[in-house]
Amino acid sequence: MALRNLLHPSQLLILLFQLLGVRGEMTRVIQLPVTLLVSAGEEFTLNCTVRETGQQLEDHPVRFIKNVQLSKQRTGLVPKFHADFSITISTAGLGETYDCMKYEKGGRKDMQEATDVRGQTQEIIQVPETLSVSTGGELTLHCILMGSGSPGGVRWYKGPDRTQPAIYTQKDASPRVTRLVPESPTDFSITISNVRPEDAGTYYCVKYKKTSGTEVEETAGKGTMVSVIVPPNVRVETYPPPPVHLNGMVTLICNVEHFYPNVINVAWFMNNKSKMGTDEPMIKNSVGLFSLKNSLVVRATEEKNMSIFTCQVRHNFQPPINQTATLIIRPYTKEDCLLYSYPTGLWVGLFLSKILTGFFLLCLFLRKEHSKTTPGCRPGSARESGASKPSA
Repeated sequence: MALRNLLHPSQLLILLFQLLGVRGEMTRVIQLPVTLLVSAGEEFTLNCTVRETGQQLEDHPVRFIKNVQLSKQRTGLVPKFHADFSITISTAGLGETYDCMKYEKGGRKDMQEATDVRGQTQEIIQVPETLSVSTGGELTLHCILMGSGSPGGVRWYKGPDRTQPAIYTQKDASPRVTRLVPESPTDFSITISNVRPEDAGTYYCVKYKKTSGTEVEETAGKGTMVSVIVPPNVRVETYPPPPVHLNGMVTLICNVEHFYPNVINVAWFMNNKSKMGTDEPMIKNSVGLFSLKNSLVVRATEEKNMSIFTCQVRHNFQPPINQTATLIIRPYTKEDCLLYSYPTGLWVGLFLSKILTGFFLLCLFLRKEHSKTTPGCRPGSARESGASKPSA
């Protein structure tokens, strides 16, 4: 790309999404997030979900409208019985706005009569229903208030228990929790920073109303289930440790520790050539994290000297993690040859002779100590006893 075609970083694309629907209580068109920020020229995805309870979706098309004008090149028609009408646009333009519109029969005429989703009752929209995030990253939970309702606060809870402390209220929040759009009266989405394994769970956005000076629950979202991806710690060890003797057997062990979920694949490569290892049973610790070992046994032949063995771990469709070990082979020395040239029987004989010599020396020591402590055994003891006997 020529330099003249490069955009300044400040030339970013802001796409504004609106929550739009049709007349009646049977249809809901949901676009989240409300605001999307991408660089010009990048690919981006427009999310659109339709809730329809009284009609078949195939009879009423859904189209994306660009800048309030129908975009023929970027039109998505409804698949049968499908509620997700998200589309992907490969090249972002500058300053574009897209609306996901639900049509009645008759097409564009009815599109112009589409009204806001706001009805007489209040509803909380939480999408998507499931999310995955890696440890250390950021987690965004969406909560949109739709319709009209009584004034009151919104709280976020982890789990269905409303008696536990909320992780966010409009007056108080955890230090890691921030409001995504602080001034919005309808968007109460939050971001949790520095995600930890214990952040996994289902989160609920709950709307309260004031009654007689107290707050009671008015409505709640259906919840967003969050899975926290904990990448594994990977290390490779060899037994025996290098350098190893020529033609000896070597076991390479790949330790894959403390990961979640347990969707994992372990592969071995020797100088980029695939090798088959053996998995040991996976174990789970007290906090729900998994570990396993995979072993590869090789013979340390001369051609394998200085070969690089790589343990490649793929966890939960994330980029692979690679750890390596180098096989260093030590040839036999003259001392090694002398050591291993003696017959086995000779080594056994030498070992037994050492044991017998030690046993003999121990007996001599014990006999000497015994003679010191037994008076009747001392030389001259009988003579001394007779001399002290009185004469008749």
